[in-house]
Amino acid sequence: SYYLMQQLTVEDFPTKKEHLYHVAHAYYNFGDFANAQKYMMEADKTDVPDGESMLHNKNKVSTYINLQNTLGLIYRNDGKYDSALYYFNKVHKLATSLNDSVWMGIITGNIGITHYLQKQYDIAIPMLKEDIRLSLKSGETDNGVNSLIKLTDIYLQRKDWTTVKTLMDSTRRMVNYTH
Repeated sequence: SYYLMQQLTVEDFPTKKEHLYHVAHAYYNFGDFANAQKYMMEADKTDVPDGESMLHNKNKVSTYINLQNTLGLIYRNDGKYDSALYYFNKVHKLATSLNDSVWMGIITGNIGITHYLQKQYDIAIPMLKEDIRLSLKSGETDNGVNSLIKLTDIYLQRKDWTTVKTLMDSTRRMVNYTH
């Protein structure tokens, strides 16, 4: 499908950006991060048809947010934290402007995890807490548990055993609740 899409302009194929994203995401799901990044970058550079606003089309907003977030995840997995934060901050800005609390939580967590991976715990802690709060509020339990595990590890590194126990108990309850 990718090679067929290459033959078409955005005017002839108005959903080209979305379809390129789906090709890239397939590579991402299969763990081929190099090709996922290549096609994500191409999708990111693909314009939308003239006169069409991304913000007025829910599918396009969803594609754009997922595309930017996935690019951030790819860069974070590669240890390119500045690039990851660049894409995560783009998503955060858009999610905030749309008042999308689900994505605000997810992306705050992704930013927090990026700081966690760099051992910038004082920056990571409030972001992880906010992600947990928003994730639980919106039913994104897996996302919240992921951030809760990172938060627990921070307090483990700091040898704050009381907080570690509390967080581990919370994690166990959340995992038992969802399974």
